[in-house]
Amino acid sequence: MSKNSMREWKSNIGQPYYINISQLSMLAARLNYPLDDFNKVGQINKLSDLGIELATIILAFKKLVNTIKPVTQSFTNLKFNEIKQDYLIEFSDRFNSKNSRQLRENTYKLGDEPHLWKKYGDYKVVMNMNPKWVTTDTACSSLSRNAEFAGLCLVKQIDSEQSTIYATPLLIGIPRNLDIFEGLQGNI
Repeated sequence: MSKNSMREWKSNIGQPYYINISQLSMLAARLNYPLDDFNKVGQINKLSDLGIELATIILAFKKLVNTIKPVTQSFTNLKFNEIKQDYLIEFSDRFNSKNSRQLRENTYKLGDEPHLWKKYGDYKVVMNMNPKWVTTDTACSSLSRNAEFAGLCLVKQIDSEQSTIYATPLLIGIPRNLDIFEGLQGNI
């Protein structure tokens, strides 16, 4: 792996659709970063139940990412044999959606998990999603379509026989370049 392909992640997410609090909390703990303002997360079935208080979570994780400055790779710059388990990978690309009905129904059946997937050359990336971490109903609808997404994921498993990378998404959202509010920041 070339050091040149590794870089500090600058969040490319305009509006967050998916925030995997459990995985991000573990990442923060590994880096000795304290997390505050999460008292209500254990009391809900899904993030969208937080309503307006979701803004506190979004701001906390924005601060987390800006503070810990994770070092990442990009799927577009890697060959299959260069990808290792526990790599943090950034993405900004068009993904396909599968089994998304579970996101809308807030159900989760092992073996039929809702996921985003994309082929990169000779390998496929699969990111399973848990409905609990979807931020809003609008986000749920967006994650149920084939669309452009940006974010950060953690490589969990590499299936060499199937040339498939299984990754856990940490953050997924609309890319900054597609965010209609991006140009308004500072004016609001």
